Amino acid sequence: MPNAREGLINVPIGSLIRSHREQRKLPLRQAAKEARVSASTLSRIERGAAHPDLATLRRLEEWMQMPLMQSSAKLPRRPPHAAVAANTITTCALHLRADPNLDEKAAEALVTILKSSYEALTTRRRR
Repeated sequence: MPNAREGLINVPIGSLIRSHREQRKLPLRQAAKEARVSASTLSRIERGAAHPDLATLRRLEEWMQMPLMQSSAKLPRRPPHAAVAANTITTCALHLRADPNLDEKAAEALVTILKSSYEALTTRRRR
């Protein structure tokens, strides 16, 4: 039986979770409450000091509204349009912020460019 961690994407889960929490400007305890995990567990996962078990991973996926395991890709592919747009920007921003080749300032600059470009291109498409 495969280990739950084998299907994880290559970006450290803790970095993705911390970026998501920081993007939403949530304190650790509030994020933990929303994700239905303990604050100490969330802190350890964010720091890379612990790996979530499958149940915790599923709760984190629900809270972040994005799959953290390859097996989760079997979930419905296209949520409503507004959710797709929000999820696309959030997912890209999380990856940029977690990229070890970018410092915080560079990652935020790219996120800003991405957001404005995405809005401009999707607005043109709808016309």
